[in-house]
Amino acid sequence: MPRYSRVGLRVVHVVGTVLLAEAVLAALAKRGKLWPRLLALAVAVLVLQQVRAVGASLDNAQFRGSESPAAAALVAQVTTEADSLARHLAGLAAQPPRVYLFTQGQQGFEWIIARQAGLKASPPGHWRYRLMEGFSWGAQATTVWTGAGSAEDQRHLFVGADVLWPLVADPACLVDLTGYFLLRNHGGGFDCVPKAGGGQAVRP
Repeated sequence: MPRYSRVGLRVVHVVGTVLLAEAVLAALAKRGKLWPRLLALAVAVLVLQQVRAVGASLDNAQFRGSESPAAAALVAQVTTEADSLARHLAGLAAQPPRVYLFTQGQQGFEWIIARQAGLKASPPGHWRYRLMEGFSWGAQATTVWTGAGSAEDQRHLFVGADVLWPLVADPACLVDLTGYFLLRNHGGGFDCVPKAGGGQAVRP
């Protein structure tokens, strides 16, 4: 389930728990026994726990502060590369440019982070680039995240892209381009630009 749907589900949990607490307290309001008070206290603790969980989910959805060390390192890599890519985009004709991110064999986590990194801090709601749909492909769909298509299908996809962003390479690739961005040039082809910056663009 997408992470933002899970946040919404947390909100439903909180509302449901609050309604349960209200019903329990209303039913036991006139009783003087100890156990109803303990039950009411347990429900209150459950409500607080759900509120804390919602807060943590929202915080992590925005700031990614509760990821595992491996996921946190991946978030850092993608956001760093996104910032590097943004420095190369001013010279492109299309604004914001259409970017195709390659993460062969992955499940889309990198795509989500890259899309989030494409938003400009100012003005809000504007894009530094727009990610195209899809991120992993092959002759056959080996997983639910892999798009199936021929090499010709993939070439048609390239036609619509202003930037190719190789992040995770296919082990079968003869040339590893994960150290480069491929930027559309005025001749309709692509120039390879080092991600680290400072290097000269080269024609593949």
